[in-house]
Amino acid sequence: MEMGLKNARSNFFEAIFTLPVFLGLWAILSASPSLAQTNTPTPPPSCQVEEVFATSDSGSNVPTLTLPGVFVEGTDNLLVVEVALESSTDTVQTVTDTQGNNFTLLGHNASTTGESLFVYYASNPVETPSDTISVTLSGSVSFYAAAVVYQGVNPTTPIGGYNQSTITSATQTGAISYNTVSPNSILAGFCQITSNEGLNAAAPQ
Repeated sequence: MEMGLKNARSNFFEAIFTLPVFLGLWAILSASPSLAQTNTPTPPPSCQVEEVFATSDSGSNVPTLTLPGVFVEGTDNLLVVEVALESSTDTVQTVTDTQGNNFTLLGHNASTTGESLFVYYASNPVETPSDTISVTLSGSVSFYAAAVVYQGVNPTTPIGGYNQSTITSATQTGAISYNTVSPNSILAGFCQITSNEGLNAAAPQ
């Protein structure tokens, strides 16, 4: 089982997949008002939503995982937690952290072959050099968890759009298209692939 994160900065994004089993959740992270006001065609990296921290861990037949050392600095941040399970019947019971942030479920995608993907987020998380995130499931399964911190995200409306895709056959192809809702936003893709295949996104990105 492979899991991954895919980011793209563009006004239009199209992803095409041809994989045995693929679960994907895609969200547009809206830029904070100060970043979205720029009129330059290609702003410098400091004027865009950026991924500034990421960590992950996995476990075999366990009910919980912890992600220590999550670094959050400054304001206008978004803390995203991805959870990929080798089960389509077990669920995520809780996502908590040592800073008391509130996590909201962005989406849940499940296949008919025994996999599921959950994505949670906390807007404007508490600034800390070492947060610890705990993910607890409804049962003991093999699963993966990742935490990602994005900076420059609109604290009021961090999610500008959302969609998902499921591929369950090597001969099946899927595509998702978006238009961003504000300049300098980022499209974040959270993926679970139950094979040794890779993931490539079509241009432009």
